[in-house]
Parts: sequence; C-alpha cells; structure tokens
Amino acid sequence: MRIFSIIFASTLVLAGCRQDSKVTHNEGIEHHQFHDEGGLQLDNGKKWQANAETTAGIQIMQERIANFSGNDVDAAALGTALLGDYQTIFDKCTMTGNAHVMLHKYLLPLKPHLDELEACKSSCAEHVVHVKEYLDNYSTYFE
Repeated sequence: MRIFSIIFASTLVLAGCRQDSKVTHNEGIEHHQFHDEGGLQLDNGKKWQANAETTAGIQIMQERIANFSGNDVDAAALGTALLGDYQTIFDKCTMTGNAHVMLHKYLLPLKPHLDELEACKSSCAEHVVHVKEYLDNYSTYFE
C-alpha cells in the first residue's frame, strides 16, 4: 500500500509539472500566458469592454467593502468573501484579446491585498481602505 501511495504521489507531481499553454496562479486561478508589454493602460484613450460577469463581480466586492462594519474580527471574514468573489471573476471570465490581458493586469495585483485582509488580526481598516481604493479604480479602465 505504501508503494502505491508513493507512485500515486509521484504521478501527481509529474503531471503538475507538465508544460502547456496555461499557467496556474494563486490557488487554482488559471489564465493564458501573456507578454508584459507595460502596465495597465486604456485602449487608445478608451475604457476596455469587460464582460458583464466581471463587472458584476467587482460590484459585489465593492458592496461588501461598503457594508464592512469596521470591526477587526469581521475583516478576516470580509477577506475570505472577497477572495471567493475574486475566484468567481476568474471562473466566469470569457474575455479575450487585449481586454483580457488588461483585466488580468488589473486583477492579479489585487490578490496579495485580499490575502493580507483575510489574515489581518488588528488595525485592519487600512487594508480595507486600500482594497476599496483599488476596486474603485476598476471603472477608470473598464466598462
């Protein structure tokens, strides 16, 4: 039985190391690789067109932040809920092309801040404010 377990674990490790057109980021969030040709930017001065599910997901996150009690005890629960919303945005992503690339350039830097909020034990208000300001910036780049 022990040999079977070792073989099974080895198979999982080798399968996880295969190279293909996708890379896995942050707890199962997958997206196509893209070349970093600069930071987040507008589409020739215009906002990028986001899919409705993405915009709805951002709005849900903004509502959660707006309804936050300010209590440090609630901050971890808020962080957990926001991480779930974040994952849902990736799960429902149907965007393609440059708009898709820009969405990922917007979303990926948000993840560490959500992780910090989820782990926060005291003085969490500053983390909440930072996430709020970041989410409020969504409408600068996407419609």
